[in-house]
Amino acid sequence: MGRLSIAACIVLLVTLACLEPPRNNPYDPNNPDKGYLAGTAYDHNGDFLEGATVKLRIGDIDDYTTQTDFQGNYEFAEVDPGLYTVVGEAEYYNTLTFEDVEIKSYTHNDTFNLYFEELYFNFENEQSGTAEPFGFRQLFGTWQIQEDQGEPGQHSIPMVYGAVSDPMSTFYALSVLRDTLTDFWFGANIKVLGSSASSWRTGIALRHQDHNNYYLVQFTASSLSLVKVRDGSPLPMGIVDTLSFAADMWYYLSAYLYGGTITVYLNFEELFQVNDTSSPLLAGVAGLWLRSDDPLAEASANFDDVYVVP
Repeated sequence: MGRLSIAACIVLLVTLACLEPPRNNPYDPNNPDKGYLAGTAYDHNGDFLEGATVKLRIGDIDDYTTQTDFQGNYEFAEVDPGLYTVVGEAEYYNTLTFEDVEIKSYTHNDTFNLYFEELYFNFENEQSGTAEPFGFRQLFGTWQIQEDQGEPGQHSIPMVYGAVSDPMSTFYALSVLRDTLTDFWFGANIKVLGSSASSWRTGIALRHQDHNNYYLVQFTASSLSLVKVRDGSPLPMGIVDTLSFAADMWYYLSAYLYGGTITVYLNFEELFQVNDTSSPLLAGVAGLWLRSDDPLAEASANFDDVYVVP
């Protein structure tokens, strides 16, 4: 072989060697030294969360999946290097998503902790007829899990939390979350049934301490208002009387409370904000509320897609 041919072969071999990625490249998916990712999942109270599903995803494909143990721990011991989306899923919580998480070879990350703080109740895993689904406590009225297949684009189907308020009852219908809250965001999908009473009020109770002390965001057929009930006496704090609400239609009602400030939203659009400077209620439970003002008929409503951000 001539000198020129030998030189050409050497150049070709060097070129090919340069095209082959070195095995110590931390982004090389064929690197035999894999990446490591682990952490602990916590619930909204800061306790270990068992049974949460953790996924490593590239695009729409779940490349790795595991679950947290009784101490909330999860582990991916052998991960191909790459750029992943980390997804955390747990029943009764909103899904956590972390995009563009780098997992390199030679790295050992054991502090990628997951904090599930946004509670979400769509009642899909609850048994029909249940009066107190997970996280809720029935105080007044008649409540049960039931089906509502209508308007699938407006709420999660098929299960909802239904309420009936008896016009002969002294109290309203109310089912509340079991945890006491201070500053938080709370919202729910609400639909008054067309077979309901001709006169009704429905909404969300906030910082409810007892039936004489609470805030209430409510709507009727012709208005939406914020009311403070203190020692049994109602005090109007804000009202919008240019709105109308029809039966058999879903409305998403929510509020954000921080100290004495309360911001009210309808379908995720802010309506008004009120600052309660006169003996504000600073803690209590949040709940779903319905009342019949028709002395001759019951009021019925369905609730769904309850979100809570403590």
